[in-house]
Amino acid sequence: MGIVSDNSMFIKMETYKEALAAIDLIKGKIDDAKKSLIRINDLKKEEEVEMEIWRKMVNDVEVKLQRVDQTLVNAGHK
Repeated sequence: MGIVSDNSMFIKMETYKEALAAIDLIKGKIDDAKKSLIRINDLKKEEEVEMEIWRKMVNDVEVKLQRVDQTLVNAGHK
């Protein structure tokens, strides 16, 4: 007449439902965080493309300015 233990745990149905609701909420927050990270990564890539365009533009202006400067220096020595 002994009691057989199968490691069962008993909780109130209300507590169980609350736990499931909390887990669903956390899963939703994790999904939101993943979507936010993907969007941030996409924005970072777009920013890198724009920065490269600006670098090239600044470099082009610098090269043109050097040419103008060199032309003026050479014209002044004639």
